[in-house]
Amino acid sequence: MKTVCLDPGHGGTDPGACGPTLRESDQTLDVCLRAREILTPYCNVIMTREDDEYVGLTARAEISNRADASAFISYHFNSADSDSANGFEIFTTPANNNSDKLAAKIWSAHRKQLPEQRDRGLKEANFTVIRKVNTCPACLVEGEFIHTVAGEAFIIQNKQAMAHAVADGVLAYLGLDTAPVLTLEQRVDRIEEHLDL
Repeated sequence: MKTVCLDPGHGGTDPGACGPTLRESDQTLDVCLRAREILTPYCNVIMTREDDEYVGLTARAEISNRADASAFISYHFNSADSDSANGFEIFTTPANNNSDKLAAKIWSAHRKQLPEQRDRGLKEANFTVIRKVNTCPACLVEGEFIHTVAGEAFIIQNKQAMAHAVADGVLAYLGLDTAPVLTLEQRVDRIEEHLDL
């Protein structure tokens, strides 16, 4: 079974960007926990943190490297000086590699989940957390700008769609079959129904 590493940005003494009422670290954790729940039937999911704790950038990458993950996704929410800043964007490290393919799959899934959201595109940056991942493709998602009332409202209303975008993009990148996973009891029920028992 393939392993995916989800990295909820910030945490503990590092709350990340703050909006009028929300902290980035809380919201990234919420989205990643939701994405883990969606992904778990199809792959092994590890997280760099599962509560409000501080984990250094290099340590986050090392968690993924030690697990020999097949994909690493660091999830964040953005902030800017301008109150008009909005939208999502996805970053990979410079150079054309499989990280670009992973990012493109998540980008496509995000556009499908949230078609009205402003698309700020696929970009390259030398962020430590994705640069230090050396065993698999890695990308960093900025799901929306959290620093405004409108951005906060969008995040609150769309966390499940954001989680689905991550999960759907990862599953598409890994080529994993997303047909429903049936329990043994569900399989027996289907067979009995098919045989008219």
